[in-house]
Amino acid sequence: MNSLFPGNWSLHMRSDELQLCFNPEFDLHFDNFPEFAAHLTTSLNLKLVQQDMAADSYCWVINDADKHLLLNYQEMSQSCWFCVTREDDEAVLLSLANCLIAK
Repeated sequence: MNSLFPGNWSLHMRSDELQLCFNPEFDLHFDNFPEFAAHLTTSLNLKLVQQDMAADSYCWVINDADKHLLLNYQEMSQSCWFCVTREDDEAVLLSLANCLIAK
């Protein structure tokens, strides 16, 4: 995965929300985010539940072991991150972080 979409993942706490953030080493933008996100979710064996798109952002709902993750992208800040909607799901986010940060 890193060869196709190189970059680094890191955990951050922002506004009381744990986020697994992606710092791409390629030009990630609004037009290629769907390709990146589809490849990412497939390579991690995650199930895509829902795709939402706004004028300058995406929010994909991803399912892993009956826990929901959100994969977000904002064009203005060129930010990409995973987060959870419930504190109970943070263990899945941390497990994903261990997988992605170790690569």
